[in-house]
Amino acid sequence: MNTRLSYSSLKAFAKSPNHYLLYKQRKMKPTPAMQLGSIADCLVLTPERFEREYSVLPEIDRRTKTGKAIYDTFLEDAQGKELVKMETYREAKSIADAVIHHREAIELLQGQKQVELSGEIHGIEFRGFADAVNSNSVIDLKTTQDASPSAFQKQAYNLMYHLQCAIYLELSGAKNFFWVAVENKAPHNVAIYAPDQDFKDRGKELLYDLCERFKAWDGTHESYSQQIEILTLPNWAK
Repeated sequence: MNTRLSYSSLKAFAKSPNHYLLYKQRKMKPTPAMQLGSIADCLVLTPERFEREYSVLPEIDRRTKTGKAIYDTFLEDAQGKELVKMETYREAKSIADAVIHHREAIELLQGQKQVELSGEIHGIEFRGFADAVNSNSVIDLKTTQDASPSAFQKQAYNLMYHLQCAIYLELSGAKNFFWVAVENKAPHNVAIYAPDQDFKDRGKELLYDLCERFKAWDGTHESYSQQIEILTLPNWAK
């Protein structure tokens, strides 16, 4: 197929071609967690953009005449901006402050911010946006429920972060990749992770395999399998 892929779209294709088609057709509506993460990213990476793109809802009683007038004026001034509840802003600010006051994390995040990466991988055009790129590294800032090593390791595997790593290293030509993980609930612990060589190798292998499968796909609806699969009990149940 003649199209441009991204980490998110290829991850959907990895689940099934039908998931990829659904991903391409759907209109994304940010969840509260996604909005929180986006605002925190903005406050850390590009704080100068915040007032241009977001408007924080004032804490007023809109049932009163005065409160309604203040709210109406607010909506006029906020046209074209994304509305944010005060509670969400405060939480995002706490997340951002945790990253900003983490010396190693903020040092890693120095350099170019929100960098568009594009190019060809294994005969397919790709596009992505890196949170930060410096010297020879790509850095991704992630908000998460649990940034502890065991939890983030599980999250990384389940969400195919090894695929993300492979795509961004290929597009950027960088040698190093880092995740700055920050918890979205107090106390907003911060942790920094780097993939080992096996992690990177497995990601590259998966990337190339998915590229081959994508090129061989005819673009039609396709589910998990076209044949009967043998179902066995999981190992933990035996």
